[in-house]
Amino acid sequence: MVRPEFAYVAEDLLLRGGYRKTHFQADATTLSYVSTLGTSPHNSIKYENSDTFKFSDLEFVPKTLFSNTDSDYEDSNYTVTKFNENILQSLLKRKLNSILKDVLRYFGSDKNPDEFEILSEKALSRGFIDLFIKLKHPIGKNQYILVEVKNRKASSKDFEQITEYIKDFDKEGELLGGIVIASDFPSRGKLDTLKLNILRVKFFFRNLDESKEYCYQDLLDKLELTIV
Repeated sequence: MVRPEFAYVAEDLLLRGGYRKTHFQADATTLSYVSTLGTSPHNSIKYENSDTFKFSDLEFVPKTLFSNTDSDYEDSNYTVTKFNENILQSLLKRKLNSILKDVLRYFGSDKNPDEFEILSEKALSRGFIDLFIKLKHPIGKNQYILVEVKNRKASSKDFEQITEYIKDFDKEGELLGGIVIASDFPSRGKLDTLKLNILRVKFFFRNLDESKEYCYQDLLDKLELTIV
């Protein structure tokens, strides 16, 4: 049993058919229910020798590598991870705001980008959508956009997949459409048979040297999104 505020956890678990996921992201509406529970511990914590203690001393700084060669850097302050789709999804959560105004215009929304939030993976009965855009505080009716992310060239099967997700999720006309984000796309001729309300967004990293290692903020600064 769960409190109503946390019903989204039960829904996610039921759709996944088990405890495969270790955590779930709440939206702004859910967080508003629980934001006043407890108080911040930072007001009561006192550190000895606070003049010499720095939180940066404990900071874990992951690095990302694009090439297939192993990193030879031996610094215990960070570890190196091969670039993958999970890293890309995390970057896109913070970068999508840069084109959200154009995305909303494409789908015919009259809302402002600031009224929306971008959430992580959401479970559907037919699979898992990578990113999920919705109104922070909907009144009467919500607006949703489903986002599928590929760290490679998209294929027609990827468009078929998000089409299935759209059919699965569409509720009372609240779904605006879908977005596929990939490094490249097939020619439009190959997609003519699919009648989709899906926007294509191409990602790339500006001035990227694949032989180097990059921290998260560096990749975020280099990431560029283009609507195609």
